[in-house]
Amino acid sequence: MYMLGWIRKAPLGSLALAAALLAAPAFLLAAPPAQGQATATPTGKSQALGVSPEQGQPQGKQLCVKAMRANLRAGPGPKYRVTWEVNRHMPLLQVAKEGEWTKVRDVDGDLHWISEKLVSGTEDCVTVKAEKANIRKAPNSKADTWFTVEKYTSFRRVGQKDNWVKIEYEGETMWVAQPLVWPT
Repeated sequence: MYMLGWIRKAPLGSLALAAALLAAPAFLLAAPPAQGQATATPTGKSQALGVSPEQGQPQGKQLCVKAMRANLRAGPGPKYRVTWEVNRHMPLLQVAKEGEWTKVRDVDGDLHWISEKLVSGTEDCVTVKAEKANIRKAPNSKADTWFTVEKYTSFRRVGQKDNWVKIEYEGETMWVAQPLVWPT
């Protein structure tokens, strides 16, 4: 039996959201940079965002959470509010860096900060972006379903075949349909 955990994002109530916005440093509230424009960090260091020529959207280096659990934060440091607690193998896209902290975009497009010590740039991982996904024993929709997982369940990606992603969990390999996971 597989025990897969996932962490849901907790939506902020309107009062909590208002308080968070009032307390947020100005650099967190600034509009995103224009396509190809450099970003400025609170320390004044400028770091350019990569731009995908196909989509015209900011892209970043894929990172995978390597710790069993990691806190994503509202700013670059441990004093900032935790915005989301994620499990191992959660994919994130790097969009900026300040010292030992990395600004990342998640599966929903939300921005957070994470300590660089908690992520790996060499692993490949995916998370379920659909509300539910069947994990199958073979790469086709007629294959037996091993189990079903909910949104934000993350896995290490170990391969791909056609429209199917080969994933690994606790030494077992299995398959999930590519349209159900992020990043593709």
